[in-house]
Amino acid sequence: MLTEREHQLNEVLRLVAKSLDISPSDYEQAKQSYGAVGRCLENGYQDGAYPGSIAKPEIYPQGSIRLGTVVKPLRDCEGSAYDVDLVCELQYRETQSTQLGPQAVKLMVGKRLQSDGVYSRMLDDEGKRCWTVEYAEKDGVGFHIDVLPCVPDRGQGAEITRVNPGNPDTRDEFTRTTIALTHKDDRRPPQYEWRSGNPHGYANWFYERNTTFAQFAVRQKQIILETARSPRGMQPLYESVQSVPDQLVRTPLQRAIQILKRHRDIRFGNDPPSDRVWSPRYKPISMIITTLSARLYEGENDVLIALQNIVNRLSQYASLVENRFALLHEAVAQRELIRRRDDGTWEIQNPVNPAENFADRWHEDEHARAKAFFGWVRVVKDDLDATLRMPNKDGLIQLLGERLGERVINEAWEKFEKRTPKTVPVGSLASFIMGLPSKFNVEHRLPPQWPVQIVNDVRVVGHYKQDGRWIRFESDGTPLPKHVDLRFKAKTNTLRPYTVHWQVVNTGGEAERAGCLRGDFYPGLREEEGRDHEESTLYSGMHWVECFIVKNGSCVARSGEFVVNIR
Repeated sequence: MLTEREHQLNEVLRLVAKSLDISPSDYEQAKQSYGAVGRCLENGYQDGAYPGSIAKPEIYPQGSIRLGTVVKPLRDCEGSAYDVDLVCELQYRETQSTQLGPQAVKLMVGKRLQSDGVYSRMLDDEGKRCWTVEYAEKDGVGFHIDVLPCVPDRGQGAEITRVNPGNPDTRDEFTRTTIALTHKDDRRPPQYEWRSGNPHGYANWFYERNTTFAQFAVRQKQIILETARSPRGMQPLYESVQSVPDQLVRTPLQRAIQILKRHRDIRFGNDPPSDRVWSPRYKPISMIITTLSARLYEGENDVLIALQNIVNRLSQYASLVENRFALLHEAVAQRELIRRRDDGTWEIQNPVNPAENFADRWHEDEHARAKAFFGWVRVVKDDLDATLRMPNKDGLIQLLGERLGERVINEAWEKFEKRTPKTVPVGSLASFIMGLPSKFNVEHRLPPQWPVQIVNDVRVVGHYKQDGRWIRFESDGTPLPKHVDLRFKAKTNTLRPYTVHWQVVNTGGEAERAGCLRGDFYPGLREEEGRDHEESTLYSGMHWVECFIVKNGSCVARSGEFVVNIR
């Protein structure tokens, strides 16, 4: 459980991320804008803008607007603009697109935008991969839409995925949703070539990793429904909970990514750096931050814990900078998040496109981008540690302001103080800060028996038995019937030796009348033996188990409550 200071910092970070976010009304305006651009491109089919195409182009967003990781740009800075990435997938058969070539596909989309009376005035010069539609600045922040011309890449994708033949799920997803996008290099005259991408597949993968989405969606959508207003502030923006877009829900994973991206933007600012490693040229790209964070996310319910776990695990790869043969801890090496090849180059693989390496330039300039990335990860880790040690409010606000921006920190802190009464009982602090009544605050639940110093991870996987088969189920899911056998397995990265302890808590009238509320611990089993725990469903209501890993007298990992509902 979080300490009082950790709860405070967790809530402030959540409010900071919220201040960095796009508002529901701005999201709807952006959606209207890219929808209008999309209709212009779609109508090009009937107007003959794409000769030989077999159907309307498929238009869809990609990137942060789709993933829910948008970060408000720094005001009045170079490149200060919201950007929406819009895919324009022209519908050509493989043989047709091969004959046309990437240059023809790119120019067809550009000419279509230039032929429109509105967008011709807003169109920027041709980019390497995109056509950019620039909108007027508002309050020192711009907005533009990057249109990515591409064609389906079914045949080429099937060839590329032979790189990873052992993963049929990845191969099927890749061949089903892959695209061939156009790329123009900087040579004179410029040369065009096909590059591979998979925005549909990546978005699906990200939301599979975003495991707490359903847990946070119900309450957040209700709040958005009650508070979001049209730009003029008169009418509710949405008519029902069902009409609130999924793209406005934010889990701790998405909040952590938003904070990391803002910290990066300030650390790699536009001012000439005194240290070459902090040059904007070497700023970590958002796809790397998003991919690594999603792969490391394990369902943490707190922004602070998610951030700490992400940066702590990433920092373990830093030794590869100085020595590509450095031995990583087994649990770290098995993740294969960041690889250093025998020739010294780096690899961070796109999880849905084995042919795409996000770190393909990390070896350049004496590994400058790798050094910048791990240097930045170290700074984030040190900053989190410093905020938890900060003895006073003024120092905390100053540090966070320097790292994340004074304006958003002041705004977040003002909201935090409005929500926090002068005195809050320690036992109810977590419930108050999260703005939710804590269903886990029950008197018969015993506190941990050991000092809690979380340095490792443990998570619980639950199964119930039906017709002789063990079936996996999720925490706080559909209620199970009575008299069903349960099995819980703990998965941890803690090095042996350690002991495993399970806490079981029952709630509800039936359990109380039976004198079986429980709330104590089942200790003593070691390592492999203790990582399984069996129960059965006896009493209606909400109950939970939690796993604690104890090493050298301290609790070094705890899973959080795995909730079992019984009907």
